[in-house]
Amino acid sequence: MEDGSFLWDEKEQGIVLGAEYYGFVTTQLLGGRLAEIIGAKWVIGMGVFGASLLTLLEPSAAQLGIGPLVAARVIEGMGKGVLVPAKFALLASWVPVHERSVLVAITGQGAMFGLLIAAPLTGAICKNLSWEYAFYIYGSLGCLWFVFWMWYVHNSPEEHPYMSEEERSYILKYRQSGKRSSQKRPVPWKKVITSRAVWILTFTKFFAAFGFYTVLTEIPSYFKTVLHFDIQNSRLWTATLYVAQSITMAISAILADYMRSRKCMNITDIRKLLQSIAILGSTLCFVAIAHVGCNYYTAIFVLILETSFYGFTSGGDGPMAADIAPDFAGTVVGVMHTIIETAGVLAPLAVGLLTQHNASMQQWRKVFYLVGGINVAGTLLFVLFSTAEPEPWAVEYKEYQELKIVLSKEDGSSEED
Repeated sequence: MEDGSFLWDEKEQGIVLGAEYYGFVTTQLLGGRLAEIIGAKWVIGMGVFGASLLTLLEPSAAQLGIGPLVAARVIEGMGKGVLVPAKFALLASWVPVHERSVLVAITGQGAMFGLLIAAPLTGAICKNLSWEYAFYIYGSLGCLWFVFWMWYVHNSPEEHPYMSEEERSYILKYRQSGKRSSQKRPVPWKKVITSRAVWILTFTKFFAAFGFYTVLTEIPSYFKTVLHFDIQNSRLWTATLYVAQSITMAISAILADYMRSRKCMNITDIRKLLQSIAILGSTLCFVAIAHVGCNYYTAIFVLILETSFYGFTSGGDGPMAADIAPDFAGTVVGVMHTIIETAGVLAPLAVGLLTQHNASMQQWRKVFYLVGGINVAGTLLFVLFSTAEPEPWAVEYKEYQELKIVLSKEDGSSEED
């Protein structure tokens, strides 16, 4: 039955939804390294501006066919791909180490707030205007944002012309990273690529991202095909999911920094505890949702719990790239997210393949079991092998020695230990 402008089956929809991530994964490393060389301000600004222009063009591309639309979304994804690694490079320049969890979470709240507003607003736009206007409105807002970003944002405290010397001195003292000097250190690529800490964190984030992207891109389809609710109503409930996640993100981040300041645990154990709560709790919810049937209220309650648990990653693996590689946070995040963001491609494709000809509860159970199993594997890997201690190659030698002393005091051990 025709219910929209384009007659695309589940597989085709999965391709369109995942197309952005094909471009997204290709510019991760480029974005991180460029942010460290020319400054994160320009990389983030131009990335958002370019993606916004492509958003404005997507309705026209869709009228031409799936091919042009996929191409437009791939290029748009390339603009967005630089944002995450460049963000971490910017945070490494600005964030004191003992405020890292909270401030990383605050920047993450922007994404959650955007999803919160966009979910019901997009449904309202499509219902009362036309689906094309959603692209026009969001693309225009992105272009407007670019003007304010370029006017107000600066790459580092050293470049900011208006901040007080007291605030500047405080940040420079406690950020514990020396790469913002005029002489940029070359990236120790061999040590980055062979670092066990980097690879463990990469695979942990990949497994968690697979579940997150499944919820992010496929929940509307789940509501429609299984719970049989109008898209407008499902968008409102989707917004509720992101409110819950935003709350737990804030709680987790505050808890992580509080535990660190009170020396309850060392930073690695804090990250492992909160990450385990996040992913194992999320896994239990995925298993539960597979067995609640079509009971709308129970299903939505379990989904709210799932996204709430996932929010605890902001105190878990969320800030760890800056923990282990403060001098090369942008580059390391770029390397990691080149792999991690392939989950954004694989998740919609996996759901599309599993539900292509039979979008029943039985088929969706396979989706939930798949995500649950991947989550458990990632959690075990993280708990057994991860570390949040700075890598020797990621901090200049003198600063590394000073940082070891600071961390040993935080952990309650002696300098000799």
